[in-house]
Amino acid sequence: MGQVRQPHNLWNRRCQFCGVLLLTGELHGSFCYGEQGNYAHAVAELPPLPAETQWLGSQLNISFLSTKLNLLFSFAAMETTE
Repeated sequence: MGQVRQPHNLWNRRCQFCGVLLLTGELHGSFCYGEQGNYAHAVAELPPLPAETQWLGSQLNISFLSTKLNLLFSFAAMETTE
């Protein structure tokens, strides 16, 4: 039986490309979607949101509205067959 080593956590390390906090043992850019990261061009850019969605996102009571919309769509989904 060997001696248990103390883990050497390196907290507050950030990716040099995008600035996200890194896990212990994670290398700079290894899972990065930043300009120079390994996955920089792996995901296509999203299209712009429709005007209706942009309007909804700019409402001050969005949290209240999102709860109502979620309940509406989840209730409607109960009646589907697929």
